[in-house]
Amino acid sequence: MQILGVLPHAEMRNGLCLGDIYLNVSLTESFGICNLEAAACGLFVVSTNVAAIPEVLPPEMILMADPDVDSICA
Repeated sequence: MQILGVLPHAEMRNGLCLGDIYLNVSLTESFGICNLEAAACGLFVVSTNVAAIPEVLPPEMILMADPDVDSICA
């Protein structure tokens, strides 16, 4: 595992493409454009059901979790 830290905007795609999953644990986002960006880079998305709209990505590309630790870890 490698933590990249802050990346300049121009390097975000390359940074995302290094991963296998995108974990979005936001409690406040209403749409989650970052989920779409991660999926466009080929990552499987795990997101809280607060930070994503289930109809935007097909079920084989996203797992919707409740916004609590147990649900996200499962």
